[in-house]
Amino acid sequence: GLYAFMYASLHFMIFAGVDYGFDLPQLAKLTSEKPFILLGLTAGLILLALAITSFRWWMRQMGKGWQNLHRTIYLGGFIVVIHFAMARKANIATLSGDIIQPLLIGILLAILLLLRIPTIRRLASGLRQKLNSI
Repeated sequence: GLYAFMYASLHFMIFAGVDYGFDLPQLAKLTSEKPFILLGLTAGLILLALAITSFRWWMRQMGKGWQNLHRTIYLGGFIVVIHFAMARKANIATLSGDIIQPLLIGILLAILLLLRIPTIRRLASGLRQKLNSI
């Protein structure tokens, strides 16, 4: 999770700093004109909230709310895939444009999230054990 936040932070710093010199009016204009930037910002804010609350102190302070907050990473992952597809001028609904890389990343994300479901994790573990015994 913190690696994802680090990557997103670097991505934002390059976008805002290198590409636009931290020109806030220009960045605000771009955000209003290009929805994929707003999606990226939303995903970045989700990651920021998760990074800030990743410490044990926050876990104790927030109780069950901590786990609920950290489940927003699933929404964040979905938003990032849509952000990436829109930035590549791809349309996921019609599978048109430069869709291959965003689609592959979306499929990989879906597989990784499916493997977090206990039943599927047990099935995958059993299949891996069978393959190792061959």
